[in-house]
This record gives sequence, structure tokens and C-alpha cells, in this order.
Amino acid sequence: MEIIERRTADIVTLSLSGRLDTTTARTFEEKILARIASGDRRFIIDLAQLDYIASPGLRVLVLAAKRLDGANGKLVLCGFKKTIPYNTLNRIPDPVREVFETSGFSSIFTTYGSHDDAIRDLQAKPMSVSQSRADTPLRQPPQYSPKDPASVKKEMTLGNALGGWLPSLESFRPGWILTAGSLIITTVLWVAGRFSDGIPPGFWPWRGLSQLTVLWSVTLMACAMLAVVRAHALEPVFGGLDRAVRFHRILGPSAILLLVAHVIFLALLEIENGTSLGNVFVPFWSESARSIDILVFYVLLLLGGLAYDRRMAYERWLSVHRVLGLVFLGGAPHAAIEPGTIADFEPLRTWMVIVILAGAAAWLYRVVLFNRLGPRYVYLLETVVSRGSDIIDLVMRPVDRRMMYEPGTFVFLRVPDMEGQQRELHPFSISSSPVDRDLRLSIRTVGDFTRRLPSLKSGTRLDVYGPFGGFTSHRFAPFRRLVCIGAGNGITPFLGMLAFEVNNRDFRRIWLYYVVRNEQDAVYDSEIRGSYSEAASYLEAESYIDYALWATARRGRITAAQVAADIAPLEDYAVMLCGQLTFVSDLARQFRALGVPRDRIITEEFEFR
Repeated sequence: MEIIERRTADIVTLSLSGRLDTTTARTFEEKILARIASGDRRFIIDLAQLDYIASPGLRVLVLAAKRLDGANGKLVLCGFKKTIPYNTLNRIPDPVREVFETSGFSSIFTTYGSHDDAIRDLQAKPMSVSQSRADTPLRQPPQYSPKDPASVKKEMTLGNALGGWLPSLESFRPGWILTAGSLIITTVLWVAGRFSDGIPPGFWPWRGLSQLTVLWSVTLMACAMLAVVRAHALEPVFGGLDRAVRFHRILGPSAILLLVAHVIFLALLEIENGTSLGNVFVPFWSESARSIDILVFYVLLLLGGLAYDRRMAYERWLSVHRVLGLVFLGGAPHAAIEPGTIADFEPLRTWMVIVILAGAAAWLYRVVLFNRLGPRYVYLLETVVSRGSDIIDLVMRPVDRRMMYEPGTFVFLRVPDMEGQQRELHPFSISSSPVDRDLRLSIRTVGDFTRRLPSLKSGTRLDVYGPFGGFTSHRFAPFRRLVCIGAGNGITPFLGMLAFEVNNRDFRRIWLYYVVRNEQDAVYDSEIRGSYSEAASYLEAESYIDYALWATARRGRITAAQVAADIAPLEDYAVMLCGQLTFVSDLARQFRALGVPRDRIITEEFEFR
């Protein structure tokens, strides 16, 4: 970068050319502060020949402007390219102006189209004590007025209304389209097969509803199994594996509830026909009782209840899910082939076979084949770093192939030599940057598996499967202003994003909130600020990052209104939330109430079961 100094009366012009970034900002800072120290009070910063400006350059401008604020001074900018209109595909590219627009600094500084315009205006307004800006801060404290509850209610869309009681529902996701489409096909084919020759006597309502609900149940369970198959080809359909897990938690119970409805309708049919309810609820009650179906139904109810028991160890919970899928897929064909359900209509029979085979293939790949055929990378453990507050870092180095990933994604970890855990896979977020050779996972030691990790020796083999998930800023490139809120160990994916920003040339305006109970729990605060090691602070990245450590013991719970007040008057931002399910769901609801569109609220929760 080159700095050319000119003087017009008491006005100092500093013309910048080249790049004003991490490597050159210090030179510019020394130059302008020296001029202020020597008594100069009015400055024009000419950006006409500047190719690019990063956050360190913006910070120098803010620092100089604040110094001049308290000394009856003034700092203005000139040289932005003129484009009409600016936000079109035919605009003249101006990276400098884009940085100021994205960061919101274009509304902070007085700007002029040319140097002559700036000189002419400043000369027409000679500086005097009465014109001092000392009483006018560079940026007025934002005045935030929460929306009136009535107006918020009027703006609620159907998606937001449903989101109030079903936070994981995102109707625009292809996964919901796939599921809805499958249910529609099932229904249409069933109707075509049942009513082509008229409604049989005694068929409606109970027998018809019993057939339809069991077919819906099988269809939903097959879709639920596809959602968590851990196949990269299917991740985009469900918005990433993290979203797919939430999707699975909706479809799985729904399938079981439909199965319960199926049995209830059969019971009502028995009552209507004047026969015994034992044929529906008691195995081997009579020759007409479908004993195998009844036994499968009770096993599914038992396993379904156990699957949502949060007291169960993770490994046992996985085993329950595996058996649940197997039992369901085993019982589905038998139940669906009831005379008159699908046997008499070839298109429906073919469709249901496809649905069941798709669910069976997903279960087989996830449970049996994934360990061998999944995207596996072999690493050797370098070191285990204890961070405090039950949090450790696993730092590992690739043996052969190095896994390429997007910052913020997660992997499944397996320790082949750990007794009793040789086959189990556990999900953890990546906290390192893709440009680093070593891979780092930041883990909270709260379970049987994680409590054994600190005792691992250097050189231990680690099998890493991935990457998975869609919680990464890379997939939301149009969002130039990001609010990132990580609670507790929910800061982990943001560490990887921040580390990548240090080497990234894509400017963004980022507000980062690290939410903890107290300062002692903020084990990554020093890393973010750059005092943990000799590495540069994440806050010195090309993007402009405002960082706040939010200790709830001192400041109370963070709210969307408080965050919006920090950002105001800027708008057009997206929100990324990571933490426990209740924390994320509550904040997401608050941001929606403030008018933030649903597609601009990106979430990841620590809930894989």
C-alpha cells in the first residue's frame, strides 16, 4: 500500500492505493495518528485508488475519527465509484464501497464523490470551537424500539405460527416436499385401488381408515430412515444432517402414532362387527387374530418409548434405534399385505415395495455398512488439551488422506482401540480451520465415551467420518451481515469459522456473542481475542467482527431485542445460533417475532437423540 500526503490550507489529504489490510493497517495507523498528534485536525481520506479494505483498515479509520471527535476535528472520505444503480449486475465493481456498505460504515462517515467536492465543502465550513464535534459521538447509541406485539402478530406467517409449537418444521425444505409427495402418492394410489369399482359394503369408515393409516405409517418411517442415512447425496434434501436429525425426530413419532391410530380403527371395526377386541389386542386370542402383527405392535410401542428416554446411555440409545428400525421394517411388509390393503392393486403394491426397500436400504447402510463404506479418514491423535469446565480439545493429524470440510461442520468419531466402543460413532463439531493440517474437535466430557477421551495416548488411531451438517457460513454467501451466537460449547463451530476468516478474502460484517454462565466458563475467550497463543486474534480477520462475551450470571439471559439494539440501525442480517435445544429454539422464536425471516435464522442444536 502507498500513502500520498497532500495539504490544502489546514486540510490534510491522505490518498491510499493498493490494499489496506492486516499487513498494511499498522503503517496507515502510525501515519494518521502522527499527523493528529502534530496538531492537524481536518482530514480527507481519498480511497479512489484503493483496491481493497479489510477490518483492520476500518478499525484505523474508526480510531482516528474518535481521536478527532474529542479534539474539534473532522475526518471525511472520498473516492467511492459512482454507479447508477449500484445494486445491479451491470454495476462497476468497487470492493471498497461494498465493504463500507456491508459493514454499515457508509452511514458513519461523511463521504464525497470526489476529492474536489470534499475540499470545497470543508473550506466552506472553517473549523471553529462552535463547530466542534466533541459533543457528537461518531456513532450514536442505537435507539431500539421493539415491535408492538399486535403488529408482530399480524406479520406472523403460517410457517412462523407452526414454528411456535414445532420449531424444527421448515416447510420450504425439500425433505418436507419429498415426504408430502410420498404421502400423496400413497393416498392417491390407495384411493384408486379401493374405489375404482365402488366402495365395498362395510368398508367405510373404520376399515378404510385402518388401511390408510398403516400405509401412511410405513411411508413416514421410510422417509425418517432416509433422513438419517448419513449419505452426502441426501444431505441437501434435508438441509444437512443436523437438520435431518430434527426432521427424523418429527417423522419417527408420527409414524408410531399413525400405527396406534391404525390399531384403534381396527378395534372400532371389531366393535361395529360385534366381535371380540381380543382379536386386535391379545396375541393368539383366536384363529382370526393376527398374532404376529399384535406382537410387533407392542414391541414397537416399547422401543418407541425407550427411544425418547434421555436417561439412557448413548450407546444403548443407539442400539434401541437400530432394533426399532429393524422391527418396523420387518413388520411393515407383513402388516401392509393384509388382504385388500395393497394385494389387489398392482400400482399400489409396487409403490409400497419401493418405499419399504428404500427404508430398508437406508437402515442397512447406516447400521451395517456405514463403518466400512462411509466417508472415513484415518487420523492419529497428536494431543489432548484440557480447557477447563469439562471441555477438551482433541488435536489429530491425518495418516493418509486429509479430510476437506467447510468451517462449522461436524464429524463422527470412532476410537477402534477403545474397549467396548470399537464400533460406536459419536458426533462432534470441528473447531479448526480447513486450511490447517491438523484437525481439532472441541468436546465437552459429559458421557461415558467422552470421559474416557482425556486418557487417550498420543498416536492413538482415530477414525473420522464426515464432514456432515449445513451449519456453515459458506452455504449462506448472500448473507453479508451475520449475527453468531454460541452458548457454552456451542461456540465450537464458530471457532472454525473465525479461524478461517483470518485467511479469507471475503469481507463480512460479523457480530459474535459467546454466551456462558460466568467468565470462568469462557474457555475459548482468550483464543478468540488472540491471547491464548502466538496466533493472530480472530478479531483481526479481513471481516469486521464485533465480539462480546456474555456472562449470564452478570448480565442476565441474552435476548434477541438486546442483540438487535447492538446492531441497529443496520438491518438485513442473518442469525446463526448454536447451543442447547431450548436456548436455540427460544432465541429463534424471539428473532422471528422481531421480523427476521425464517430463512435467515440458521440453527444447530446439541440434540442427536
